[in-house]
Amino acid sequence: MYLEIKAREMGYISHDGGRCGLHVHIDRKYFETSDKNEIEAKFFISFRNNLDWLKVFSRRFYYDYCMVNGYEITSDGGNDTLGKIPYPPDRIWVQNKKQTEGRHMALNFEPNDTIEVRIFRGTLNYDTFVATLQFVKMWAGFVKRTSYDDIVRLRLQNFVNEAERRGYREFVDYLKSRNIIEGENTGY
Repeated sequence: MYLEIKAREMGYISHDGGRCGLHVHIDRKYFETSDKNEIEAKFFISFRNNLDWLKVFSRRFYYDYCMVNGYEITSDGGNDTLGKIPYPPDRIWVQNKKQTEGRHMALNFEPNDTIEVRIFRGTLNYDTFVATLQFVKMWAGFVKRTSYDDIVRLRLQNFVNEAERRGYREFVDYLKSRNIIEGENTGY
């Protein structure tokens, strides 16, 4: 809380400025595998299949600096034509759709040593910052230990259950504050 107050006193505005993102890097060594494509595809699949609540969680309204991976615009400039990835995922299709357009993607797979998650809006709120880090830590854990075929089944409730198991109160409270889940759905 002290750092939040001090940052505001120093004139930092973060998300109030409208252009600040919170980018979290995950060390690729964490996954203990040399199969870069499978790890990236598992992030992509779980991202696409949870996009509805992740957009609310991210607090972003504009995605110019973190384009949604795999987003296809219809000829009339309308909606996302890609949608959710079904079970079981088609490996060739997923690898072709995961777009690697650099640092302007919500999931940036270009760095050699890290995977960069860029979808979050910046914040000076300590609890929001902690909730974001808790989410990314859980997400990386699910990607690490969930099989390629089963990653399509990863849903919000898996994150809520894991957060409760780990005591990640900030994550669960944040979901409630953004009306992503209702209070009575959790043990808190």
